[in-house]
Amino acid sequence: MICTSCGVNNRDDAQFCRGCGTALGNPFQTPTPTQNPNVPPVPPPTATPSYPGYQSQFPQPPTYAGGGGYQAPLPAGPSGKAIASMILSIISIFTCGPLLSIPGMIIGKLEMNDIAAGRAPAAGLGYAKAGFWIGVVVTALSCLVGILYAVLIMLGIAGGALQS
Repeated sequence: MICTSCGVNNRDDAQFCRGCGTALGNPFQTPTPTQNPNVPPVPPPTATPSYPGYQSQFPQPPTYAGGGGYQAPLPAGPSGKAIASMILSIISIFTCGPLLSIPGMIIGKLEMNDIAAGRAPAAGLGYAKAGFWIGVVVTALSCLVGILYAVLIMLGIAGGALQS
């Protein structure tokens, strides 16, 4: 049943509006006695105020999963993905090169996108950027070292064939 005063949708068996408290007209309900003529009628409440900090007398539960604009609060610190991105990229400096730097770089970029969209805490932005850029540098250096190594092998083989 929709309240005629504020427009809030209520249960069909509700006697009062959950948004404004106005008595709802139920056809199966016995009529209420008439008001005393010596007492002035109480005007119906207006629409719910929309100023910041207002708490309704009848609070509504938050809606989840795609409705009402409710979003769970974000944690205060950096997310695990941001920290993992940085750790993978730093470890890749001392170990396997692109084997760890590429995942660190990808996770860092995904986390930066989530932070920009508001889906991840902004406290992890520095970690995500560090993981991304260290991953880029280590991957590029690993590729350059690999190319240089291949060129040296080719020149070594070519140089050895010319000497004999």
